[in-house]
Amino acid sequence: MHEYVSLQGKRGSSIRIQVDQDVEIIFTLEDVDTLCELFIKGKLGQHELTYIADVIELAANVSYIDDDTAPIIAEFVSEMTDPAVMGVFTTKRAQEVPAEIKSM
Repeated sequence: MHEYVSLQGKRGSSIRIQVDQDVEIIFTLEDVDTLCELFIKGKLGQHELTYIADVIELAANVSYIDDDTAPIIAEFVSEMTDPAVMGVFTTKRAQEVPAEIKSM
């Protein structure tokens, strides 16, 4: 994590993300909600949340629970990635996401 944090602040740097390629990840709206909850409670910091979002986006074997929610989940996860690209995912935004999910 130290290497990830230090390189994240360097514009144009490449950061190694380690993913077990033989593991299939099924990601749901409930998982997005859980990430937001952990972030709000301070159990996940900004860097940990960004790392998890990067893994979800970059892993080869990630699938979403159904085709209808896949683009929505992908958009929420994308918001959590690299702050230099997407802007900082804030606690305020983390509080808004579950309400958006519930309204769907």
